[in-house]
Amino acid sequence: MSPVPDSSERAPRALLSADWQLPVLAIAALIGLCAIFPDGYLNLLLRLAAVNVLVVCGLNLLMGYGGQAFLAVAATFAIGAYTSALALMKLSLPWSMAVALGGMVAAFFGLLTSLPALRLSGAYLAMVSIAFNVIVEEILVHWQGLTGGPVGLPGIPRGGPWGLTLNDQWMASLMCAAAVLGWWAVDRIRNAPWGQTIIAIRDSEIAARSLGINSTLVKAVTFAVAAFMMGVAGALYAHSAQYISPDVGGVFGSILFVLMLILGGSGTRSGPVIGALILTFLPQFLTEFQKYHVFVLGFILLACITLRPRGIASLLPSRPSSNQAASSRVDSVSSVADGRGSLSAHVLASDQTPALQVRGISCRFGGILALSNVSFEVKPATIHGLIGPNGAGKSTLVNVITGHYRASAGEVIFGAHRLSAMAMPAIARLGIVRTFQKPQLFSDLSVLENLEIAQFSILRHSLIGGVLGLPGARKKTVEVRARAIALANAVGLEEWLHRPASTLAQGQQRLLEIGRALAARPRIIVLDEPAAGLSTSEIDKLSTVLRDLRSAGMGIVLIEHHMRLVMSVCDQITVIDRGEHLITGTRSEVSASEVVRDAYLGASDELGS
Repeated sequence: MSPVPDSSERAPRALLSADWQLPVLAIAALIGLCAIFPDGYLNLLLRLAAVNVLVVCGLNLLMGYGGQAFLAVAATFAIGAYTSALALMKLSLPWSMAVALGGMVAAFFGLLTSLPALRLSGAYLAMVSIAFNVIVEEILVHWQGLTGGPVGLPGIPRGGPWGLTLNDQWMASLMCAAAVLGWWAVDRIRNAPWGQTIIAIRDSEIAARSLGINSTLVKAVTFAVAAFMMGVAGALYAHSAQYISPDVGGVFGSILFVLMLILGGSGTRSGPVIGALILTFLPQFLTEFQKYHVFVLGFILLACITLRPRGIASLLPSRPSSNQAASSRVDSVSSVADGRGSLSAHVLASDQTPALQVRGISCRFGGILALSNVSFEVKPATIHGLIGPNGAGKSTLVNVITGHYRASAGEVIFGAHRLSAMAMPAIARLGIVRTFQKPQLFSDLSVLENLEIAQFSILRHSLIGGVLGLPGARKKTVEVRARAIALANAVGLEEWLHRPASTLAQGQQRLLEIGRALAARPRIIVLDEPAAGLSTSEIDKLSTVLRDLRSAGMGIVLIEHHMRLVMSVCDQITVIDRGEHLITGTRSEVSASEVVRDAYLGASDELGS
């Protein structure tokens, strides 16, 4: 065995050690700062700032990286605060358990809040979350027997871990440590497979699902983790202030937290810290203008969105991501991997691949019949073309095969599995992966990250393992990255590994989408017009890739208008027109068919060329 993989496995351990050093040093520095201000007003501001940082870090995970317009932040914060306070006051739970319970109850409500996110997005999700915030605020005001009503809960015990009662200095130190750990955890999640997947779903959920990713699960976990952080922040605030009222769950509080994130930089590493600190300390200098407080905040938001949409953090120099640093260490692994530069190494053996059978598929949308009784079979190690005029139903048929649409009649069979009732991620995990007519790349992620994400559902990455850098997670990271680099080499994108996918040329985007589909370990790959917008040289390169995949045993469904490409690479061709199946046959049989000429090309002789 080569010694190179062993040395590369040592690299993540060194990287992990460096990552641990930053939070430890930050916590030590903040404890020293708290010692300078052991009590008094500045200590109070430190505690408030720490709470705000922790909340906004959770919001950054959900809204910045996940793209979820969640505006019930203060309600989640209040749930954690009230739960922890009541657990200590009425149930006499230990302080640590009370704080943890506050976070867990908030996480539970975060899961409930995630349910609308499965069907809603953008402004609709924002309205639903605001409604949830209003409901929570009303419950806090009117359930006087439990929450104390408008008066709130005074006399909350300060408490502390291990049965200690913390003074202001140690309470501030503990809260600052929690804020640092929260920021560090979100940063680790962002650079772990789970974080990449969260961003991928934000950029293109249908593409993520087509790679076998369970977007429902990922969204739910994201909501729960973010809400847990907000709930813990609320619990710490309640025990620090020793008093809470329904005001902590007000809608204005949610807007203020969102403003902190936008001001600092949504979806950035340091944005939550910058925004939270500015809007914690800035009002202290505006006490003489208290009645203009809302106006000032509104002006800040407007100016930030207009002048610096990515927030203040975008002014700071960006650091290389941990993925870029780690991938440089894995180059040596991929260089000795079998099949470097060859697609055959990424194709499963054809003797393990059953045929894909499409039997009598019909698909109706209301009164419109998009497909009618379409049947064909795709065998391993063959390229099956699917052609027809625009509007013939080709993309609809692909959507039915891959689970995006449900057929009105007929069935799709792959081995022992009937796909007609299965969801897209489940079909992808069986081995049927698709590309799209318009490339659906994860535009904010790099070429390398796009290729890594496709392996997420195969290796079942652990969220906790990725954050803590456990040995199993580190080993998977090395394997995934090495295979991603090898795939980039195989499709000719090795020079653009760290470029955002959105900056690639059209032909490169097509090749990246094919490489990403291959990273998901398909048995059958469905390509929807991969030659659209490509130059002649790029089409020649695409045809070489298709032939290589066929030679390696891959079954391919090719939907394409470029007839010279179809006629040069396809073994079998199915023609549909207006949703009806005209013919399935070899290239010569299809090119000789008068029905096909009349329906598709008229008097043109392109089929025979």
